[in-house]
Amino acid sequence: MSIRDDFFDLEDIYSKEGYDWDEAYHMVCKQWIKEGKYKKLYDFFVAEIEGNYVESINPYIDTFLEHGYKKLYVKYWNFLLNTQLKKFWYAFDYYKKTRNRTPTTEEFLSHDMKTLEENADKYPAYQDFYLNIVYDWHKVQKFINRYIQAMQKIDATEEIEKAKLLKESVYNLKKPKAKKMTDKRKIDENTFWELIKETREEIEDTSEFTDRLRDKLESMSAVEIKKFQKLLLQKMEELNHWDIWALAYIVRGGCGDDEFDYFKAWVVSKGKEVFESIKNMQMDHLKKLFENEEPQLEAFMYVAQEAYERKKYDVMPTPRVKSIPIQGKEWSEENICKSYPELCQMFNYGI
Repeated sequence: MSIRDDFFDLEDIYSKEGYDWDEAYHMVCKQWIKEGKYKKLYDFFVAEIEGNYVESINPYIDTFLEHGYKKLYVKYWNFLLNTQLKKFWYAFDYYKKTRNRTPTTEEFLSHDMKTLEENADKYPAYQDFYLNIVYDWHKVQKFINRYIQAMQKIDATEEIEKAKLLKESVYNLKKPKAKKMTDKRKIDENTFWELIKETREEIEDTSEFTDRLRDKLESMSAVEIKKFQKLLLQKMEELNHWDIWALAYIVRGGCGDDEFDYFKAWVVSKGKEVFESIKNMQMDHLKKLFENEEPQLEAFMYVAQEAYERKKYDVMPTPRVKSIPIQGKEWSEENICKSYPELCQMFNYGI
């Protein structure tokens, strides 16, 4: 079931209880927040809103921050920012190509946003492409200001400075160029594991891992960055097994759907040997794998996306990856120690 299907199934339940559509919409959002399903809420916003910023979702974005999901907070604002920019530059480039002329900032400044809004009924977007672009030009800059305010809440200096440069490029109608490629390696499975291994070896603190890897990916071509993300998603799919979920549950003292994704991301981030040990449930190797780190790394799921966005100033298309249904025999929380006595003994769970 897709995230949208899941949402609208719940929304339908609330609608049948007598809530109107808007009320039911917010009831589902609040239910997911109550259940701690912030990643699911984020995924729904990305799938449903598709980058169209609306004030009504502000409380939910702020909820990410209030409950310690800073990465989701920043990621969602970056998603909105990059989507707004992508739409504007696409329309602007299309206008230049079809009209065979390049508008200037001075031209755009002659139309203020307030007047455009007040007279929208006189020249709707589908009737006047030029005025629609001018309006979007004003709107994007206004949104960037809103983005900067959001980043100021968390003192995200790097993101703020980036946004200021992007606003300047919009104002001057000069699309930023993609950063140059300095690492010419091609991403295949060997290079994928090689990048993870060398990054792990270069850092002193595990908290530096994703930032260092993002910088490495940013030095590669956009095509190779997408290949890395595709391989990451494929490797995570390979870990879809009830035995591995049981391991995650026992080691962490509980593990829901989202947390299992974070666990699988951590497993891949530890490199090929750890990945193979856990994928094949090599019991004699498992204990030592969980001694030094918290076994979850949500940020690793987004590192390639962030590198792509920083390089291209654009949203990375989601790679197509074959979904692998979870394999093995399903277990229940109540009987997990009966189903996995050796794992529970190994990690002192339920004892």
